[in-house]
Amino acid sequence: MNIDCVSENKILKKKKQGKSVYKCPYCNYKGVKYKCVEHIDTKHSELIPEGYTAARLFFNHINKKSHGTCIVCKRPTEWNEDTWRYDRLCTRPSCKIRYQEIMKKGMINKYGKASLLDSPEHQQKMLERRSISGKYRFKDGAIKTYVGKYEKNLLEYFDKVMNVKSKDVQVPGPTIEYEYNGETHLWITDMYYLPANLIIEVKDGGNNPNKRVMTSYREKVVAKEKSLAKIGKYNYIRLTDNNFTEFANTIEEIRMNMDNDVKDIVFNVLESVTLYNEMGLAGITPTIPSRYNPSMVNLMVNDNVIKTGFSLNDTDIMFIDKDGKIITKKFKDLDTDYITRRSTNQNITDKIHELTSMVGESVIDYYNPDYLYEFVTGDKIVYNKQPVLDNRFETYIDENKKALYSIECMYNRLDPCIIEYEPLPILEGEVNYNRATRLVKNYKNLRVLEHPYGYVVENINTGAISKLFTSLEKITTDVLDVVSGGGKYE
Repeated sequence: MNIDCVSENKILKKKKQGKSVYKCPYCNYKGVKYKCVEHIDTKHSELIPEGYTAARLFFNHINKKSHGTCIVCKRPTEWNEDTWRYDRLCTRPSCKIRYQEIMKKGMINKYGKASLLDSPEHQQKMLERRSISGKYRFKDGAIKTYVGKYEKNLLEYFDKVMNVKSKDVQVPGPTIEYEYNGETHLWITDMYYLPANLIIEVKDGGNNPNKRVMTSYREKVVAKEKSLAKIGKYNYIRLTDNNFTEFANTIEEIRMNMDNDVKDIVFNVLESVTLYNEMGLAGITPTIPSRYNPSMVNLMVNDNVIKTGFSLNDTDIMFIDKDGKIITKKFKDLDTDYITRRSTNQNITDKIHELTSMVGESVIDYYNPDYLYEFVTGDKIVYNKQPVLDNRFETYIDENKKALYSIECMYNRLDPCIIEYEPLPILEGEVNYNRATRLVKNYKNLRVLEHPYGYVVENINTGAISKLFTSLEKITTDVLDVVSGGGKYE
């Protein structure tokens, strides 16, 4: 089979929805959903009923509701402030069991059928026997079993970033029947997120590809997803290499569809894939990932370089360990801040490539954190910040950090320091107006907002904001690039 590389393609999106604009129920203010919620919270807080939040009040207003309704027993459901909507199920355990039975019976249609395994306890025992399995404890005390580090990372993301309640995450997810080579098989999906009606399949790949030739495996993946797409009852994402930026975008798209009462499913595949023309879902034009220039990675503590490594991509970094051996470590596994600088010098580029043949070898018999820099550049480090000021390199943001920054932009509005007071534009004539204007003069979609504790940069079109900076001088070009979504982030 010819496997063509297609980076992060979305194989089924029936409609691309724009952002709806709503009107405040108390005045003439208009804005997107979260802007209206912020407006009500700051301008009409005295009108919010006791026991309500601005988000719940506004949800009831635009959806003409006074409460949530359990999809099983029709009793009222609790408001979920983290998802800004009512729970789909009430708190009674019997409704959760009944809902699973409804899914089992209701998923059969003319295209295919799906069912839940007869014994969830049996599923749990099967998972726990695997050597890569483990247990993750949510903040609310509930324990979920995961298989592999990618599932563990996703559970942690649900718990610590999205503040999801454990009851809203089902592990494993629904079990789907699919046809392959004339036989019927069961596909136990990895995870199910109830509020978004989202099945999640967690895979490696992307920047961490499995290099084995697995023709039958990939054919089965296509058969599984084809069957699920034909059932047409679930949103779906194949989450590759823990790409949480795209995962957050998928959740947001599903929420937008729900807010606008759009019934179309969202079906996203995030991996280098092929054969989707066979599925009748989309036509994909293959592309080849661009080759990265070698780069230097400087681990930082309090603005000081503590160790220097080198990378040929945005996945693995070559470091010297304490035994004088050259080892590799992944960007996403770094436990300290770092600065990435791309080589602009051909001789240095060649020396970095030379390092790859030495991985695993002991090159010195003592620990010297500066060794790789000295080997690549031919220069001794005579002062601490020399690597980050070396003009043979240029600073840039790697894909891993870009993803982290993009996620931060989405969640910065939840920062207690920022939401305590609404950031406001700096008006003409005010102190720092000219400096703030010059700062974003090359970014038509950005503006600087002033806050009692400092400054933030806001994307006028998307509402994304930077973290809080105590001074304008600390807002760098990299920050502006990330918030604007332009340039290297298109």
